[in-house]
Parts: sequence; structure tokens; C-alpha cells
Amino acid sequence: MIGYILCFGAGLIFGVILWAILTIFVIKEGKEILPNHHIHHHGDEKKMIANNLASKYPEFFDSPDFSIECEKGWYRILEDMFEEFRKNKLELEILQIKEKFGSLRVYVGKIKENKLDLVELIIKKAEDLSSKTCEHCGKEANIQNTAGWYKCICNKCRMFRKLRGY
Repeated sequence: MIGYILCFGAGLIFGVILWAILTIFVIKEGKEILPNHHIHHHGDEKKMIANNLASKYPEFFDSPDFSIECEKGWYRILEDMFEEFRKNKLELEILQIKEKFGSLRVYVGKIKENKLDLVELIIKKAEDLSSKTCEHCGKEANIQNTAGWYKCICNKCRMFRKLRGY
């Protein structure tokens, strides 16, 4: 019984020490481990992304009900996708952009019929790239199961989310 108590006590002390070291490391190395985008509220960040893309590429957002539900790390992928649409003079309407099962999903409304294959090709390229890019910071990543949710997330962002409890 005493051995069990000593083992339990040693494990508890080790856990507390490990937690303290990680906490100090995160505070000391905050810029390295906690990228600036984690400081902002995610809902505000998603609104900012939607507003930026809609103002930069208004020709693709005819619907007042469009929504963009993904994090800042995929912003560059979305910009590249819209630039491809523009370069190819495609006429289409974006209805929704979101993360699903760890990668990007883009839903469109109106498309000129003779350009459907090209639109699908550009969207597929963006979706494939998102499955290798951290949704939070934009660095190289892979799809992981995080507490029952599939996310494309790098190890640093995953560690941050674990420390924050999500």
C-alpha cells in the first residue's frame, strides 16, 4: 500500500513539474509557439477572412448569404484559387467555403456550363493543397484526429490547442 502511495505521489509530482515546464516554455517562447493569429477570437478571424475575400474578389460573391468558415492558415490558398478564377475569366458564384474532415470545401452556385471542368479542377487543387497545410498557421501539416475532429494541423498548433484545452 505504501509503495502504491509513493508511486502515485511521484507520478503526480512529475505531472505538475512537466506542466510547469511547458507553461514556462510557452510564456518564454510565446512568439515561436503561439503564433499571433491564435490571440484573436476565431469567430472574428473568420469574419475578417470573409470580408477581405469578398472585397478583393466581389465578382464571385453575388449571394448575400455566402459564408466562409475556415481559419487564417488557408487564406493564401483561397487567394490563389480566386486569382486562378480571375485569370481564366470564370464567371461563378461562391456560396460557401468551409473545412470538412480536415480539408477545404468550396461550394459554388452559378457556373457557365462550358467552364465547369476548369472550375472543378481549380477547386480540387485548392482542396488538395489544404489537406497538407495547417489551417491555423499555413505551414506544412497533415490531417489528424483532434478530440474526434479531423483537422489539418501542424504539431506546434496542435500542441497549442492541447495546452488551451481544445
